[in-house]
Formats: sequence, C-alpha cells, structure tokens
Amino acid sequence: MCARIIRDVVCLAAIVALNESLATAQTEHTRRALARTARPQRQPAPPLPCGDLVSFQVLLDRQGLSPGEIDGQTGDNFTHALIALQSARHVPATGQPDCATWHALGGDTAGPMLATYTVTTADVKAVRQR
Repeated sequence: MCARIIRDVVCLAAIVALNESLATAQTEHTRRALARTARPQRQPAPPLPCGDLVSFQVLLDRQGLSPGEIDGQTGDNFTHALIALQSARHVPATGQPDCATWHALGGDTAGPMLATYTVTTADVKAVRQR
C-alpha cells in the first residue's frame, strides 16, 4: 500500500512538473513570436526640404533601386539605394534625401506617388484562381 502511494505521489509530481515545463515553454514561444512580429516604435521623420520619404522610396523603386519596404522610414536599404542613385547621377553621395537627389529622381515632374484603390470581388476571384 505504501509503495502504491509513493508511486502515485511520484506520478503526480511528474505531471505537475511536466505541466509547468509546458506552460513555461508556451510562454517563451509566445514571447518569441511577439518579439518577431512587434515593430519597434520609430520617431516620425522630420519634414524634408524637398519631397517626403515615401515619395523618395517610390521614385527609387521606379528607378530600379530598391529602397526596401516602402514605409516612409529610413533604413540601410534606403540609404544604399540613395547613395547608388546619387553616384550614378553625379549628385554628392550623402545617403541623405536632399533637394539635389529629389531633382535627380525627377521628383518635381513625377506626378502622384500614391493612389487609392478598392479591392473588388473580381480581384479576389482572380487571386483565388491562381
């Protein structure tokens, strides 16, 4: 009888320990998943003397110089794309979105950078058929 009680207590302790281990692993997994998806809070960029960051990114992309994600934020890809364009167009290669670069991109005559588009039922059907 005593051996059975000891066995039951050991089994119960193992179940409790396993449950705590699984809960810790789940919490850690959730924390890591949130860390991967959470974006750091960025300060808004100061106004530019010519153009804006989204327009710079769109124009760079149109020139075949990927600025990375078009999000109105600076980053390594954006800076590298600016330097590449500045070097190619013989503009001082500062890596900064300035008026000389804006003019080299054709920002003054480029027209609208963004457009509003409403996804239609036909759009959804076309994607589903792929």
